[in-house]
Amino acid sequence: RLVSDWSSDVCSSDLVLAVVGMLFHTEARQRWRSWLLLGGLVALTTGFVLAGVSAGRRTAAAFPQLVATHGYDAVAYSSKPLPQIAHLHEVRSVTALSAPATAVPSCACSHTISQEEFNLYVAPTKSLSQFVNLVAGRMPDPSDPRQILASFNLQDYGVHVGTVLRVPFYAPSQRAALESGHITPRGPTLALRVVGIEAAEGEFPGSNGEPERDLYGTEALARALSGKTIDFSIYYVRLTDGVDDLPKFESDTQALGALGSADQVTPATSVASSIHPQAVGWWILAALSALVGLVVVAQALARQSLVESETHGVLRALGLARRQMVLLGVVRTLTIGIVGVFGGVALSFLLSPLTPVGEARLAESSRGFVFDPLVAAIGGLAALVLLLGIGLSSDLRITRTESPGTTRVARPSRVVGLLASAGAPPSVLIGVRRAVERGT
Repeated sequence: RLVSDWSSDVCSSDLVLAVVGMLFHTEARQRWRSWLLLGGLVALTTGFVLAGVSAGRRTAAAFPQLVATHGYDAVAYSSKPLPQIAHLHEVRSVTALSAPATAVPSCACSHTISQEEFNLYVAPTKSLSQFVNLVAGRMPDPSDPRQILASFNLQDYGVHVGTVLRVPFYAPSQRAALESGHITPRGPTLALRVVGIEAAEGEFPGSNGEPERDLYGTEALARALSGKTIDFSIYYVRLTDGVDDLPKFESDTQALGALGSADQVTPATSVASSIHPQAVGWWILAALSALVGLVVVAQALARQSLVESETHGVLRALGLARRQMVLLGVVRTLTIGIVGVFGGVALSFLLSPLTPVGEARLAESSRGFVFDPLVAAIGGLAALVLLLGIGLSSDLRITRTESPGTTRVARPSRVVGLLASAGAPPSVLIGVRRAVERGT
């Protein structure tokens, strides 16, 4: 008998699934256009929300990633090479640059560049790629002394890829006079062409007082200027224990003969803090999009459930129970949700090149389309669960009101009572009653 009961239950379950599948196939053929439109609405909502959340994550991580990849903890300045810095106990790695002494450059730019807003550094191409983040154009040719990189903030002066700057240099004989004040440069004047735009840690607003505006040349430029100008040595270092090693680094570099050193961790933290509100803004925008989209999708799905409930009387007459009609609605909602979630993930991927914006975009190393698997997985699953919950709620409410033998006691609205006592016309009472009172 137990085996017989179990067999009959299995057959009954299979029959129910078969009937639901047949009805779903019939409904899909009749209503696929409305289902597709609902899936598109879900895709738009999900896509904008996922894109906003992903943009916030990328904005928050952009500058810390720049510091981790191209940044440094401290900088030391010297009028002569100090290779001993690389062997200090607290130093983990060093990027050495040379800084030829230059006067104010001239160019066909929209604004004049002043001496206080300009630096020129020279380093091997490999060191440059470790030190700067290329945001436009390309890296300079190591064999061409005329090709340079320009910092992104020089674009405010009209400098862009292709701009030619004429840079005058001071002669070695002018070293003593240069330290005493402004003099006319007697060294060579080179026409340097910008082939790329870069972003480095010290060039962001709030990094260290006034942001740096820099040009970067390669070893070919160093060879062209060898013996013809005054060179200063700059050492950007990563310390073993970060800012904790800074006091020892300052004393050690001073003992080696450095002109000075500076902390770079604190300014970097300030820049990251200034960018973080942009990330919060993206998350707030995503939350508002989710709220508006949830209301619109819920209304659309409720209307769809109401339209499809027209056939429930026939299905009930054929013997379908309430739970089977609810299951049919859940399958429909699941289909719409799967289409919408996959469409939303695709839309967020297509929108990814538009974000982040501002300083975060300059700091981010990735370009083009970016896929965030964490946001796609968690956000897509959350959207699908929410949609199933909304659909199930609508289907349960509709099938409950249609169940035979169910009596509903209408609750008169107080608003209608107040309007009636105030002498409102029948048309107003009917309209308000239809709006606020439940009933058939």
